[in-house]
Amino acid sequence: MPVIYLTGAPATGKSTLTRNLGLAFPGLVPFVYSERLRDFLSRKANGPNVDEAEIRRLSASIVSPQDIQDLDSELIELVRSIRGSRSVLIDSHAVTKESYGFRVTAFSTETLMRLDPDVIVCLYASSETILARIHADARGRPTVTAEEASMHTQLQATLAIQYGTILGRPVYMIDSAVSERDLVSIVAARTKLGDLPG
Repeated sequence: MPVIYLTGAPATGKSTLTRNLGLAFPGLVPFVYSERLRDFLSRKANGPNVDEAEIRRLSASIVSPQDIQDLDSELIELVRSIRGSRSVLIDSHAVTKESYGFRVTAFSTETLMRLDPDVIVCLYASSETILARIHADARGRPTVTAEEASMHTQLQATLAIQYGTILGRPVYMIDSAVSERDLVSIVAARTKLGDLPG
């Protein structure tokens, strides 16, 4: 029953992979950070749901470091409560594109140690693929240049390696420019979720 930390720059396919893994492995518990953050901010504001695209677009101007810490506490409690009985997939990216450049809201060492994921998966894709995906369906993601897309991927990969080094856990860098089924199969095998049904 692995705890999997899934990361990667925007438009590398994390959301699609998370959805497809959930369909293939119904016992998997996904913690999609952007969705949980949206719900958290809506509860905090005691009002209507904050749109996920708006969070992506405005990012640092509406999400504080304290919001991140509070949500991290909810994640730690979820993992603690079901670890060993259910597999957990944490879909998150700590590097965000901001108007001034990039912001990194990484887990603290204490939070990372308490989560203690069994494996870290970082998706990547070429900057051309990322730009094409954002152009086809932005979903609130900012428009970026090829250089920014490449830098975003490198920053996210660097952080994934750092997490793996701190924890002594394997880190897999997986090219997401394959079919959806192949990507699910590759990730399921690397994370020990199991073989694809059917």
